[in-house]
Amino acid sequence: MRILMIGPVPPPFGGGMAAYMDIVLRSKLPDQVLLRTIDTTVAPLYFKYRPLRVFLAMKFVAILMWRLVTFRPDILHVHTSAHAGFWEKAFFVRLGSIFNVPGILHIHGSEFQKFFSESSRKQQIQAAMGRCERVIALSPKWGDFLGSIVPPQRVVVIENGIDLKPFRHRGGANEPVRILFVGTIGERKGLYTILQAIQKSALLKSSRVVFHLLGGETFYGDFEKVTNAFREASVTNAHFPGVVFGEEKYRFFAESDIFILPSFNEGLPIALIEAMASSLPVVSTTVGGIPDLVKSENGFLIEPGDAGGLAEALEKLVSDPELRRTMGRTNRQKVEAEYSADAKMDQLLALYRDVKKGRAKE
Repeated sequence: MRILMIGPVPPPFGGGMAAYMDIVLRSKLPDQVLLRTIDTTVAPLYFKYRPLRVFLAMKFVAILMWRLVTFRPDILHVHTSAHAGFWEKAFFVRLGSIFNVPGILHIHGSEFQKFFSESSRKQQIQAAMGRCERVIALSPKWGDFLGSIVPPQRVVVIENGIDLKPFRHRGGANEPVRILFVGTIGERKGLYTILQAIQKSALLKSSRVVFHLLGGETFYGDFEKVTNAFREASVTNAHFPGVVFGEEKYRFFAESDIFILPSFNEGLPIALIEAMASSLPVVSTTVGGIPDLVKSENGFLIEPGDAGGLAEALEKLVSDPELRRTMGRTNRQKVEAEYSADAKMDQLLALYRDVKKGRAKE
């Protein structure tokens, strides 16, 4: 079976879709199907200069047409988010249909519900998604929402999974307590909420705590704005290493004590699953598929933007090493049982076979 997968491939840039693509390429799936990819990575600079973004989109279209002719895939698996990225990827699916290649649209965009709800082009969005053989949702909650846009029988829930082997918690001294964030550096992921939480708490500002805030920017200039805000607030115990991959990323997870992701919207964040696999207690928000992952026994949930709630949760974890260990053990067990990459790739392979079988009957 020939699969053409379209999405961003790291490095140099991170993000949920790129992390998923990386997991797929390192999984057993490439041994089970003939897999080719089109890398749709977009550097932040392209968002600043619209003509560059248009040029890049035209380049992707040319590459896709070439692959459709030369590779002749059985299935087109397209990863997408919201806004302009959705329309671009929907056009890719339309191109595939012209070549009689069935399309699977994999919705990662944490802002997709807002994008659809606020759009004046709802019928066009539904029509674009209606051309897909299947739409993949990242959680049951997202599945219910997407099933209200397209026929529910076309929606398949395949949650994110990870390769568990690289993630181990090595522990360390109780102080300083290392608090880790992994995600894009900007407002949507709650970086300013983290800053406000630090400002509210003498404990979080003290030398007993250190923050490692990992990631790059989606929009040009976001990284500089955030780091300047921390510097202007005289926060000296927060460090911004940038985007990290491979062994360096695994080391940050292994040597941390707490993971935070105070996002304003999410799908099912891979970084959160990686933190749980690393036996870390987590603090996140009540958005997207996160409540399916985080319960009272393995972490804390706050409302988006609740800096006081974030500070309170972190103070509890910083002050209670046994609570951190207990929650961390629970997280590792949960991920082992429910979020392994092998299990998710089995689901994906079964979907491919189902789509190909269904197309063969037509």
